[in-house]
Amino acid sequence: MTIESEPLNDKEWDISFADSFFRDEGVDRLFPRWTRKYKLVKKLRGILDNGRSWWKHSDYSPRQWKYRLLCRFWYKYNTITVKHFPSNTWIDRCSLIRHAVFQILVDFVEKERPFQHFDTEESHNKAEWAELRELYQWYKNFKEFDSIEYQAQLLGYNPYDNDHWKTDFAPIEKYGVDDWGDHKMYSWDSDQTEEERKAMLESMEKEKEWEENFTDKAKRVVELWGMLWT
Repeated sequence: MTIESEPLNDKEWDISFADSFFRDEGVDRLFPRWTRKYKLVKKLRGILDNGRSWWKHSDYSPRQWKYRLLCRFWYKYNTITVKHFPSNTWIDRCSLIRHAVFQILVDFVEKERPFQHFDTEESHNKAEWAELRELYQWYKNFKEFDSIEYQAQLLGYNPYDNDHWKTDFAPIEKYGVDDWGDHKMYSWDSDQTEEERKAMLESMEKEKEWEENFTDKAKRVVELWGMLWT
């Protein structure tokens, strides 16, 4: 059985010839100075090649420093910026966590573009890809639930836009605050009519359904985490 090897280029042939030449004992005796010089040069060349390879692939190479600076100030792969909220205000963590999950999905779809790179229709994960697309489109059309707006739709007017509701919240001096220090907007002692109270309770049920639906969809995105890869 004959194993054929790739032919050497000129540089590789010169090095191979030099190695075999200076390893010869007769040459070592005839040209000791040349042999020592060649061995020294070969050793230095090996040190330089190893150093060059280490410098190129180490964490301290110019290429790695450039990559780190770009990731820190430009690409920011490890930073999630939830675009649904303004950047100059406080956001409750309970609201932020659900939107952060969807922001990861949005970044994946819009920056890594899996639906352009992959033939998802022919994939064995066709159903999962379709669900990811549906979740993405749902969030792009997302709208926060506004309980006051919903009550206004039910009643045909804003129940809090009258004389005893000076703002969207009940005045502290009239209705006080709850245990958390917030205004008692939904106070049973207010001047609400029976229709307004009914609309308030219905909006609270609607908001609860909205929150459960939002949470279920966020959970599904997490369950499909293995698909967020290109």
